[in-house]
Amino acid sequence: RSEAAGGPAENPFDVAWTSSWALQNRPLTVRSILDRYASRNVTVQLDLLVPAVCDYAPRDHFSTQLVLHVPPQLISYVPGAIEVLKLAWVQILAFAFPTWLVLRAVQAFLYEMQIV
Repeated sequence: RSEAAGGPAENPFDVAWTSSWALQNRPLTVRSILDRYASRNVTVQLDLLVPAVCDYAPRDHFSTQLVLHVPPQLISYVPGAIEVLKLAWVQILAFAFPTWLVLRAVQAFLYEMQIV
């Protein structure tokens, strides 16, 4: 829904993965999300705080200064399994190597003392 229709503008980054839009735009790309964002009806209202100063003479160009206030938007990011697992070898190594060293030391002790 748009703001002109009386409701809040929908967040273009809030994609319901079960919606028909997500199914029609597979694979979901940044381009498709940006195209969806660009298709929104965004209304801009200009409030003149000071009157415009100009001499009304025709010119080839002009300069303007624009200040935009964009409210912050929450963007959730959930990494995929491959992205999470690509650094898992560090945790595996940090657990497996010391465990292997301790077990080898216990095994050497048991054989040296002829317990086993």
